[in-house]
Amino acid sequence: MACARCEGLSYCSAKCQREHWKQHRSNCSRVLVQLQRSMNKMKINTKEGPTMKAMSFPYGHQRSPPGPAMLSEVSGIGMIGIFWNPGGTSFINMTQGSPADITSGNVGIEEAVGKNLQNMISFNNFSELHPTQRFLICCGPLPQLHVAQECASVAIQCCDGKIDELRVPNLGFTALEWAAKKGNTEIVKWLCTDERTKTLVHIGFPIGWAGYTGQVEIMRYLVNQGVDPSKTDPALFGSTEPLFVAAQNGQLDSLKFYVDECKQNIEMKDQHGKDILKHIKSPPNWRDIPGHCASHKWAKDLLQKQKK
Repeated sequence: MACARCEGLSYCSAKCQREHWKQHRSNCSRVLVQLQRSMNKMKINTKEGPTMKAMSFPYGHQRSPPGPAMLSEVSGIGMIGIFWNPGGTSFINMTQGSPADITSGNVGIEEAVGKNLQNMISFNNFSELHPTQRFLICCGPLPQLHVAQECASVAIQCCDGKIDELRVPNLGFTALEWAAKKGNTEIVKWLCTDERTKTLVHIGFPIGWAGYTGQVEIMRYLVNQGVDPSKTDPALFGSTEPLFVAAQNGQLDSLKFYVDECKQNIEMKDQHGKDILKHIKSPPNWRDIPGHCASHKWAKDLLQKQKK
């Protein structure tokens, strides 16, 4: 049986799949799987020769992955795939089609990822990237603080000084949102205090992305910098409330932060009438995911306590 979500791994049984979910979760992406298959057809491999394997690394790693890795980034308006190959040629693929279109089947994942493979951005070192690309990438998935600091002024100039327009194509992230999502604490603090970039605090919704990946330290820091924890943004999965975004990803620590420290109402419902419990249960296999199970128990207990 194959993983129904990414179709990239096969298992001998449902039990085996459940036991492997903790290791597989960070790599479970149809975008990554199809990007890998398409690159194999183009015979794009690592400098060592063997076919690239998707690799995971923890949020908040503060530095680029030491070895080859396949990375995917998704927001409410698009997605990108990154083939990181230190010491060799790396690629950035701007996937065509929104996540909603691909999920609904309106756009096939192979078509979405493969359409522009021949026009992928390739680079052997960060200096080969356009300053705006270099700045954003080095604040986000391939963190390099000194590189971001060096090219910040030029990147902003390329946008005619309008830093609110300096966003990741296909994703809509600002540098601060991407850094917050990836848990790059040092970069977040620099962006919030540097005269060139500190206005990013009031652009987009960095707290929502930090909450999506459970970066509570960064969430707390951003609140202290004046960021509104209840604000949302179209890139945040269609302006979904931050509490529900964290719930959908099973981030218990983020949920506790929103409710306990930011005093958000756990009884709130979205525009479709869905409460926090329904958002927690949005993944079909939520019962097999420890974070979702823990979040569901906590939310259910708190809701029952408030009704008494």
